[in-house]
Amino acid sequence: MRGIFQAQIHTCLRSGLCGLLLSVFLALPALGQISFRLAMDPDGVTYRVYMTSSVSYPSPASIIASSFITIHVPHGTGANQFVPTNIVSPTLNMRWTLTGRDAAPRENPDRDYLYFSFANGVPNFIMFDIVAGREYLLFEFKRKGNCLGAAQLIDNLRDEFRTPNSRNTNVANYIAVLGKGTYSGNVDAPPTVSMTVSETLVCAGQYVLLQASPSAPSPPGQTYAYQLLADDLPVSTTNTTGTFSHTLPQRPTDYTLRLRVKLLVKRSTACDEQFAAATTTVRVKALPTAQIAYSGDPCAVLPVSLSASPVAGATYEWLREGQPIPGEVASTLSVSATGTYAVRTTRNGCSARSAGQAIFGQTQNERVVIQMPVLQPVVGGTPVLISPSVSNAQSFSWSPEVGLSSATVVNPVATPTETTTYTLTARSSTGCPASETITLGIIPPLIIPDAFTPNHDDANDSWLIRNVEYHANCSVSVFNRWGLLVFQTPHYDQPWAGQGPQGDLETGVYLYVIQTPHVQYRGKLTLLR
Repeated sequence: MRGIFQAQIHTCLRSGLCGLLLSVFLALPALGQISFRLAMDPDGVTYRVYMTSSVSYPSPASIIASSFITIHVPHGTGANQFVPTNIVSPTLNMRWTLTGRDAAPRENPDRDYLYFSFANGVPNFIMFDIVAGREYLLFEFKRKGNCLGAAQLIDNLRDEFRTPNSRNTNVANYIAVLGKGTYSGNVDAPPTVSMTVSETLVCAGQYVLLQASPSAPSPPGQTYAYQLLADDLPVSTTNTTGTFSHTLPQRPTDYTLRLRVKLLVKRSTACDEQFAAATTTVRVKALPTAQIAYSGDPCAVLPVSLSASPVAGATYEWLREGQPIPGEVASTLSVSATGTYAVRTTRNGCSARSAGQAIFGQTQNERVVIQMPVLQPVVGGTPVLISPSVSNAQSFSWSPEVGLSSATVVNPVATPTETTTYTLTARSSTGCPASETITLGIIPPLIIPDAFTPNHDDANDSWLIRNVEYHANCSVSVFNRWGLLVFQTPHYDQPWAGQGPQGDLETGVYLYVIQTPHVQYRGKLTLLR
């Protein structure tokens, strides 16, 4: 922009016109204040930029050497992008152009910044009498794209993206009138917002109070809504008070948190909703690591030693049952009494408290001791009494509870349907625990046919009892209808083919008794030939 203006001055000098303009400029001591106004037509797509001067400038003092106008609009992409088209001016030869765009800069990611500029030219200087207090239309344009909110002239002094900024862009409204007129602000400008924060140097885990304040009360028919963001992420819902409380999260190291409050001016239509924002930063100090290093049994013969995890430059304070222990400020603590202990570690003015470490003091003879019995596998559903030997315990807890007659007695009856490992936790009168486990194995029941046909046709020729392999020392006895023993084996390793002491048994109904280490089976068996 500076290069264009310099080129115009050189052209002016060559033309001989500058002598006249300079004499006019020097003869005008007043400094005029020129303001801009941006208005949207009722059609919702046409926008107009006006200027008003507080001082009258007759020609040639009314020459506008150059002007630069910045408008910010809601950020959008695709069909939601705000694109100015058909830029025209009612003044002959006044040509305004869209010279640039900064989309969603870090300082104000909700908005896009559009830059319009105009430069007068020699010998066709544009000049018209400027009357104080009269509004003049500089240019107008139409919007392409959906409307997401109001387009607004920037505030040179308060805009978040004002120069200097992350894009190294010269962001401003500017006008130069030869008769010493200069830009002073915007007419009908939306309210601005400021923000105060209770503290700017805070420890993680603490909170800050924030208060957003508008530059003016909401006019009739409009409402203000506020929202708080931290590092550009919303951390609150919208409210109408502008008051917020925000807890600062813990991070591994110190950090700077960017807090930003948005003011939304709710108007008659969403397309006309105005926007303002204010930003502040809070320096957050990371909390030190607060941990107790102890690998021993919490039920121990006292004294035992606890150690705080070392933190460079930190101080320590030991607590018992939440209360400081007088004089205990070293990194280690000798524990001589039952209790729950914690350490408070402080560094750089910030403190963190460890989780509690329970210590139960007891003698060797006071320890809870559990001895579990040896249980043989059983058929599913068979009740089994579990009788552990437990000393020095006053309360009991079994887990899981499924299949137990009670989970809070020392010797419950278990009837599980599948192999289950139970854990017994027994506690002494001081609450000191001990735990042991026991597994109750479940084996499948015998599947016993009630008939077979030993006629040598290779079909059902023997009495095949299934799952025998799971029942060690399975003895089988078969009796005829008069009660005489016709078959017996202490180990049913081979299926019986229907033979008795005298050879093949005749067709008939027989009785059987099967004895396993776990259960006895009795029933009738039909032999058919």
